Amino acid sequence: MYLPRANPRRRGKVVVMLALSLTGIIGYMAVALEGGLLMDNRRNTQAAADTAALAAASSLYDYYVTYQGKDHDDTAKNAAINTAKLMGFKDDNKQSKITVNIPPVTGDHVGKDGYVEVTIDYYQKRYFSSLFGSDDIKLTVRAVAVGKADGYPAGIMALSTTGAETIKASGGGQILVKNADIIDNSTDAAAIGTDGAGTQLSVTNAIIRDSGGVSANSTIVGTVLTNQPAIPDPLSYLPYPPKPASKLTANQSPGNSATARGYLSALGITTNLNSYKVYVLEPGRYDTMPNFNNGDVVIFKQASAGNGGVYYLNDCGFTSTGATLALDLTGATTGGMMFFNDPVKGNSHNFTITGGNTHLNGLSSGPWSGMLLFQRRDADEPVSITGQGNMKLYGTFYSAGGDIKVSGSDSTGLDVLGSQYISKTFTASGNGKMVLEWGATVAKQRRITLVE
Repeated sequence: MYLPRANPRRRGKVVVMLALSLTGIIGYMAVALEGGLLMDNRRNTQAAADTAALAAASSLYDYYVTYQGKDHDDTAKNAAINTAKLMGFKDDNKQSKITVNIPPVTGDHVGKDGYVEVTIDYYQKRYFSSLFGSDDIKLTVRAVAVGKADGYPAGIMALSTTGAETIKASGGGQILVKNADIIDNSTDAAAIGTDGAGTQLSVTNAIIRDSGGVSANSTIVGTVLTNQPAIPDPLSYLPYPPKPASKLTANQSPGNSATARGYLSALGITTNLNSYKVYVLEPGRYDTMPNFNNGDVVIFKQASAGNGGVYYLNDCGFTSTGATLALDLTGATTGGMMFFNDPVKGNSHNFTITGGNTHLNGLSSGPWSGMLLFQRRDADEPVSITGQGNMKLYGTFYSAGGDIKVSGSDSTGLDVLGSQYISKTFTASGNGKMVLEWGATVAKQRRITLVE
């Protein structure tokens, strides 16, 4: 049987085809292996940029009161760079390059103080993909963070997550909140409500956010959003002011005394001085406090007088009925003031102001900037403010554990009864017209977060 002899010559087609296909094979390997590495490096680089931006934002916040979001001596910039380096990015323009802009130069927050932009360029070495080029593969990631202490845009905020009418208005009065939202965290179907003919709760340039609903027959003016998620207490981070070691006493002076005359004159009171009883108070700790009444003039020296302008009410409460309450307007002290109410549970040492020629401003600087009243968070004593047509209170009233009761009894005058109320619940009554003017004099929330 004859068998044909195999051809000893090989034409090399397989070799050629293999050679031609190697480029594609290596390309697939480059995509599979180096592509995965590229994605992993992108995640690590983005995490470093985010963390570096937050480090810079923390620095901006720490010095916000002094520098208002500007980076003094590159403190925030260096914090960002050092943080990224600790995470393995050398900033040598070979392995990586870190760029920090304060304020940002691109994106949604260009030129805004209090914001920081961090960009990291990472140069990934080529392996299989070196067949297609010799340059490193450049990864660029970006993060923007904010570090500010600014006012939370809520005029009235009820923190309780349960209960009906945790924000309630009654008595025929009108309550107007300007330029800030009304927020109710209660999930009850009747979380917000008004009772009585003519009673009205309204907002301008703002909305009403309600985690539950609105009770029947309520008169609400403005956009209402129901079934909204609860918003955490924006002031929960604020520390309590320290209790001063020594106590002060509220001493009374006749209106025509040398002590009192200058303060009364600054208030425009120059006649019938004998009819006034004058108390000139210093910031500090008070273990007892008299009840102030019609004919009393209470002068509060401002923050520059000491103790950061904090009047520490050490289980004594504060009650004023018809008295004149005013800041020291002589120019000798400046910076506003703040009450800190520290009651012992069960002693009913409430905070109450009823009528009177009352003009007070919260602190203008410091950790409690914008605050006029800070009640200890676990205290459930009610805070009560009643206007009678000549009351001007600017600042935040904060009582996370208690009810704030606001009332107006002058149907023609327009009381300014604070700039912001943040409390467990909020109750308004009376036939008066009340306005909350949210603005510069409100407590500052801490904002350190990524925004881009």
